[in-house]
Amino acid sequence: HHIAMTWEQGKPNGFKSYVDGIIVIQKNAGNLKLPNLQGVIPTAGVYMTNNNGTVTMAEQTDGDIGRIRIWKVARTEAQIKESKDKAANYPADPNLLYQQ
Repeated sequence: HHIAMTWEQGKPNGFKSYVDGIIVIQKNAGNLKLPNLQGVIPTAGVYMTNNNGTVTMAEQTDGDIGRIRIWKVARTEAQIKESKDKAANYPADPNLLYQQ
C-alpha cells in the first residue's frame, strides 16, 4: 500500500491522510509551524518516547517500509495518485526535502 499525509498550516481540512491515492480522513490543521527538519534523520515505523530529554524507541512496526519522502509543499490528491508508484527525481525536484 501507498500511504501519504499532507498538512497545510491553519487550514480547514488542512491535514489529510491517503491510502493508495484515496483520501481516508481529513481534519482541520493546527496553526503551529512544523519543526525545521534540516539535519534530522527521520525515523518511520517506530513510536518514540521522550523521558526527561532521553528519546527511546517504545514500539516498532512489524513490517517493511519501502520508501519515505518528505516534501516541503502539500501535494495535491492528483499529484499523490500520479506519483505514488514512481521513483522521485531526487535531488532535482526542489520541493523534495528527503527521500530514503
